[in-house]
Amino acid sequence: MLTGISSGWVVTPVIAALVSFISLFFLQNVFEQKTYRPVSYQVTDQAYQKIKNAGIAAGDMESLKGILFFSAKKFNKALTDKAGLSGKDRDFVLSAAQIDNIRITGNKLREISNDNRWITEEQALDLGRLKDKSFQHRWQFREALSEISPYWRFRTDDDHHNAELRHKYSHLYKLFREDPWQE
Repeated sequence: MLTGISSGWVVTPVIAALVSFISLFFLQNVFEQKTYRPVSYQVTDQAYQKIKNAGIAAGDMESLKGILFFSAKKFNKALTDKAGLSGKDRDFVLSAAQIDNIRITGNKLREISNDNRWITEEQALDLGRLKDKSFQHRWQFREALSEISPYWRFRTDDDHHNAELRHKYSHLYKLFREDPWQE
């Protein structure tokens, strides 16, 4: 009886891994669905300035400027080794340096106009003011929108508004993202 139970503990994860692998293969190759999107990091001049303005003492951060890191793990290691960062400061730098090319196009703006259940009319008009603009980092896009209108600003005393706004931003990042790996 113990052998049966023990073998179940070993066989179940192996079978689950095989089923997951086969499902992923079908999604990616047969149905041509994207299952993975690489994320890269780079301390651009703008990101460096944002980090500096946040008051983060970043050791030898200057030596990381311009280097493109193709994984968070490698960038994390460089931040720890060169800049001596850990904790909240490292998380802030990771967020500031994440590359996520965003381009506001007319086609995507029309998609929003056709389905405006999740966005107010004022917010849609504000987005239209950014037509044909590009942003290398998410925070640049977020700051540009919040400069244009109070409808896109986070509020210190309104958790409900902030949660709703984070959800909207997340949707917009996906919608306006330019994918350099797309064929």
